Amino acid sequence: MTRMLKKFTLLDHAENAQSVVNRINLFRVALENRHNHPPGHESSFLGCPLVWDTGASFGLTPFRADFIDYVECKIPVKDISKTNTVIGIGTTLHKYSVDGKTYWLPCLSYHLPSADIRLFSPQVYHTLYGGNSTVEGDHTMMHIGDMNTGLRADVRVAIDRQGPNVPMIFNVSVTADEMERISPHINSALPRMERHTDFLGSYSKEHYADWSMDSVEAEFDHFSGFCGPCVASDANQNLSSAQKELLLWHWKLGISMHRIQELMREIPMEDPAGVKSVASQVIKPRLAGAATCAVHICQCCQLARAHQRKPNVKKSKAIPEAAGAISREKVEVGDFVSMDQYVCRTAGRLPTGYGREADSNKFHGGT
Repeated sequence: MTRMLKKFTLLDHAENAQSVVNRINLFRVALENRHNHPPGHESSFLGCPLVWDTGASFGLTPFRADFIDYVECKIPVKDISKTNTVIGIGTTLHKYSVDGKTYWLPCLSYHLPSADIRLFSPQVYHTLYGGNSTVEGDHTMMHIGDMNTGLRADVRVAIDRQGPNVPMIFNVSVTADEMERISPHINSALPRMERHTDFLGSYSKEHYADWSMDSVEAEFDHFSGFCGPCVASDANQNLSSAQKELLLWHWKLGISMHRIQELMREIPMEDPAGVKSVASQVIKPRLAGAATCAVHICQCCQLARAHQRKPNVKKSKAIPEAAGAISREKVEVGDFVSMDQYVCRTAGRLPTGYGREADSNKFHGGT
């Protein structure tokens, strides 16, 4: 983790996102004025090009399907005539096929649905995944590691001098099958960002304070990277909203949910003098149903109440009198008996040894 944190310094994502959008606007003008382009090109998932941009602080894509992993955010950015919103950041994956070989290009990118081109930041790629690039007059050369062979590969990206005059790659979209097959072999770019982390790998709340992230379990996000999605999140449809609030209070106070529901209810009281009153709520729930909803099972409580079990093992001793009881007095010498395996108490001679070997080394049965 120390090595990862040296890769990036603390980032102001609002400024970086705005910088990337400004780069998009520059390339939009160049693309609109280009003289030629591949037939069928359009701003769709399959046809949207990838611009290889050394000036981009991060990558950018308009498509959610480009991401391997994803963190939602809300970063307002100013476009030419209006204000748009970057709604996510994560690791994107693009492919580049040249000379019959396919190379995979991951990058840390923003998600801006209103964009009409993809941006690829080579410096971010090389910072995260190694290698280097050189820029020539009519092409750029990426020196990267080939995932197929594990060896160094030189990838050439052409520059169309008669067109937009920037390195551009077409047909970079990754299918769902390719994403499922390749993404497990790609290291996520998100942990490389500067953030306060601990053993659980949690994201710093301060780092995302300006992102306006919607999180009902913000208090417990600390553990989400280690334990997986929170059971109290909005995506969990197995629990009602009232049950989720009850569970959050249970985690916070560490007492039983039945006791918490008692603290959420007004309790009628009567003193020895017969004066009746109503005790106010100790806990005022956001949802009134939390005080009366069905109490569900808490996994932590079940584990805490668990006890060591002794397996039902019975010890038995062989009874000498019962040996051979099934066939006793039913089989006589010379009778034909069919069986899979048999044991003979009379030791049998080996083909060699002249019968002088010990009884333990003689035949005592067969199959």
